[in-house]
Amino acid sequence: LSTLIKVPRQDTPTNIEQRAAQQLKAGDGAGALRSYAALLHAVAAEHSPRECGLRISLLEAARLRFVWQADEPRLDALADSLLTRLEQPAAGAECTERAVALLLELSTAQHRAEHPLLSKARLDKLTARYQRLLKLPLQSEPATQLRYLLAEAQDLRGNYCAAAPSYDTVVAETRDESTKRSAAGQAVQAWQQCLYPAWDESFERLRFLTE
Repeated sequence: LSTLIKVPRQDTPTNIEQRAAQQLKAGDGAGALRSYAALLHAVAAEHSPRECGLRISLLEAARLRFVWQADEPRLDALADSLLTRLEQPAAGAECTERAVALLLELSTAQHRAEHPLLSKARLDKLTARYQRLLKLPLQSEPATQLRYLLAEAQDLRGNYCAAAPSYDTVVAETRDESTKRSAAGQAVQAWQQCLYPAWDESFERLRFLTE
């Protein structure tokens, strides 16, 4: 955070927080990022609801600052920092709910923006984040959304035997019919690749010989 802190010494925490909120509302991601970083630097050791809220605001500012850079390392670092905060026993329900919603929104945007051209390193990073998030106490809807993202990441990594049951869970849990149909189709393909990895090649060869 120290590299982001460039605020006048005469500023009070109240002034900085007001300015940060105004900067975020005005679309000044860079300014809001510096302001929230300064605030968080002052309260980072508190582990309070206010400190947790500032971490959420800091990530929101970073999203705005790096809106066209989905793979920006600083954005990932702040997301990981917020997730680490949620994994601590002191994280409250309200903080967890708000933070999970933001992390889900960010992860979905990163996942969809690069899909299906995600690199292995990127897939590994996103997969690890989804798995960590799913260990938190979640509402049913975000949990299902995360499982779908995890299934797709496992699928793209070629881990079909992990992706298939993940898709099945999504089919069983989701109330959205479009998602249910898509996940069901992906589950069939993943199970086929898991159980019969040479099926497609053998089928094409048999068809060629019999034509």
